[in-house]
Amino acid sequence: MAGHDPLAAGREAFDHRAWRDAYEQLSIAAERHDLAADDLESLATAAYLTGDNEGAEQGVERLHHVLLDAGRVEKAARWAAWLAILLLLRGQHARGGGWLSRAHRILDDADVDGSARGYLLIPVALRAIDAEHDPQRAHAPFEQALTIARRFDDRDLVVLSLLGSGQALVAFGEIDRGISLLDEVMVAVTTGDMSAILAGSPIARSSSPAEQCSTTSVRTSGPTSSLGGATISRACTPTKGSA
Repeated sequence: MAGHDPLAAGREAFDHRAWRDAYEQLSIAAERHDLAADDLESLATAAYLTGDNEGAEQGVERLHHVLLDAGRVEKAARWAAWLAILLLLRGQHARGGGWLSRAHRILDDADVDGSARGYLLIPVALRAIDAEHDPQRAHAPFEQALTIARRFDDRDLVVLSLLGSGQALVAFGEIDRGISLLDEVMVAVTTGDMSAILAGSPIARSSSPAEQCSTTSVRTSGPTSSLGGATISRACTPTKGSA
């Protein structure tokens, strides 16, 4: 169509949360010219939210390099950590580990502090849960990540840390403390106090009221919920009568 601007159309679709339209239009725009960092972030997010994991990974890689070229080291490392988490959760351990190492190196070489260091703790905690089946050991890195998240006011990292820490607490018997943290996650989900990519991830779905734990029906294994796709034991059954 004459005069059609796919970049403008993609931005408008993204603002209206029309993820598929945003992905299609931003993809066309990316083929025609180099996108700015904000547009690459939207492209990667829309790809992820429409189920194109490969497209999302490619988008994040491009975004990472654009940010590095612009000297935005901390944000580049943060997206490298996000990409590592997404890859690890899909079982791509070699690539995920490589991106984790890259994020560590970038931060250390630049002697930069920031919320990216909190994201690097998430795989450590997930490994304790998934590989070692040790939720008590997972709790410490989740708590460390939460401290970093609050220090740098990173809302996504707050949600990731609260969810992981809350579920770890519930899993090793600290039910009341765990439920309190999960309630905070519910507030973030219902108020939209997180990025689009996180809101559209399994985290939002796993934090629904139907999956709130009953404090009277604890067990060591049972229904699971997901932290961005990684299975974490809820360690208790859904509240009786929940829909």
